[in-house]
Amino acid sequence: METPHKNNAVPIKDVTELKRWLSELPTLDPEQNVKRIQVSLHGHNTADFGPDLRISLLGCYLGPVASLNHDLLKHRMGLSLPLPQAALRITNALRELYQEFALGYQIVVNEITSKKGLILDDPAIMTLTKAIYGVTFCLNQVLRCAYESYRLVPLGTWKQLHKVFQLARTCGIDNEEFVGVDGRTVSIVHEYKRALLLGLSEPYQLPFRRVNTVFHCLNQWVAHARLLYAIDKDKGPECLFIVDTDSDHPAIPLLSPTKVDSTERDLVLDTSELITKLNSKMGSSILDTLTTKGEVRNYEEIETLKVLITYWRAHPMRRHRRTASRANYAVIVGLTNIARELTKDKNLVTRSEENDDDSSDVVRGTFGHQQHLRAKSRILPVPWEAVDESLSGLRFNVNSSHGTPVSVGELVAVRPVDEEGNWCVGIVRWAKEGHSNTVDLGIYKIGEDVRSLTARRVSEKQPETPYEDYAALFVPADATIKRAQTLIIHNGLYKPGQLLWLRSQSVDHIVEATNLILAGRPFEWFEVRVNREFGLNRDLGYFDGNESSGSTHWRL
Repeated sequence: METPHKNNAVPIKDVTELKRWLSELPTLDPEQNVKRIQVSLHGHNTADFGPDLRISLLGCYLGPVASLNHDLLKHRMGLSLPLPQAALRITNALRELYQEFALGYQIVVNEITSKKGLILDDPAIMTLTKAIYGVTFCLNQVLRCAYESYRLVPLGTWKQLHKVFQLARTCGIDNEEFVGVDGRTVSIVHEYKRALLLGLSEPYQLPFRRVNTVFHCLNQWVAHARLLYAIDKDKGPECLFIVDTDSDHPAIPLLSPTKVDSTERDLVLDTSELITKLNSKMGSSILDTLTTKGEVRNYEEIETLKVLITYWRAHPMRRHRRTASRANYAVIVGLTNIARELTKDKNLVTRSEENDDDSSDVVRGTFGHQQHLRAKSRILPVPWEAVDESLSGLRFNVNSSHGTPVSVGELVAVRPVDEEGNWCVGIVRWAKEGHSNTVDLGIYKIGEDVRSLTARRVSEKQPETPYEDYAALFVPADATIKRAQTLIIHNGLYKPGQLLWLRSQSVDHIVEATNLILAGRPFEWFEVRVNREFGLNRDLGYFDGNESSGSTHWRL
């Protein structure tokens, strides 16, 4: 299908005709439709239309583009890093499409505000409100596309966001509510706060698809975040973030409110009420058994809350100095693969072969019995090159052409290729576009003194229930960093007070799950303590009611 203004023809300027053209786009070719719509949008942006007509024409595109975005997202679910070229091409096309959208709305803003001596009557005010909201909404989508593909935000995006919001604030329309093209009540300040919170959510540390989850969840969360134009000098810096509206950067933590002398240029985002609401929501949900469909449906949102609350609460301070490194590291991806490499006993981990690995962010099956896609090999065929190292982490630079099968939030084990010592187990905490077709990956170290074992969920009330063995890693207590003994196990097994039977080559223990440290799709990491009230019956696999011996701190 040709675009409506090919060969320099005049673009469609009738709303009904444009809607008809959009409805006739081939449904089986979404990627090409993105290109067709972008060409059509460019034609409208270069044509000489009035502000009201331009706003109406731009509104016709929003529904079809949202559908295209949904269709294309389905084809990119669960892709590992770095993203394949086809996925990057789709993401870039969507980002460029929303940039063209934002340009169209910006043209309307410029046309209305450029008239000297203009008295903004009611129709002009509403048109300007819709145009500024359109710019903010489209730039929000540009941010999402960049974060979703772990690429850098295009230069000038944040600066334009701040500029149009300041304009809305000056005109007194930042809180003006109106009904959008999709029937929802929207406002400029709501969409602007969503952009700020998205930028504060450490998007480069979110697993693939989690950025999209956060983006949509923020619609209901941002109502509890406040944008302050004046600040209480006596208030502490907790949950406060400052926005420099002259910069090309998102909000940053406000460390000292007493140093903020004027808010003409600087805005302050207060997330204290939001934190209270989210903590309440998470606290009430995490104690659920998560057995109904509704609870399972909300599970991913709850997992997102656990991560975001830490980002919105305080400023993460770097505590350890980094030293340069150019060593090559061998890499193992996935909990089961690491456990098998560490134990050297192939019979210790008895989880079935079809559930062999958790190297992908895609999970099949029902809650509590997830089956993770298999890895092609245990140790990656191409080593990673380390850039720098600190006491708590490593940074790697990986060539995109190697197709590294790893996701943000995944468990990995690394060690120098020329050494035969212990593997260092860690978590992929972030990813970001590097130079010369590479991806930078940050690894948070859990430790080298990690032990492999098999874990089994047990129940005192239902001893006849069949049990499944899971690969697990035990991390001993570390007094230097004040961390209790912890367990890393497959996703879906943690809940407060859950009792687990840990089996190693030399000793068995019943432990109780306590504080959750990290939960994601591939695995869960939480503190445990030995349960001294019950003994073990190795043959039956449940409690025999006898008191066990031993301290509450132990090493395997």
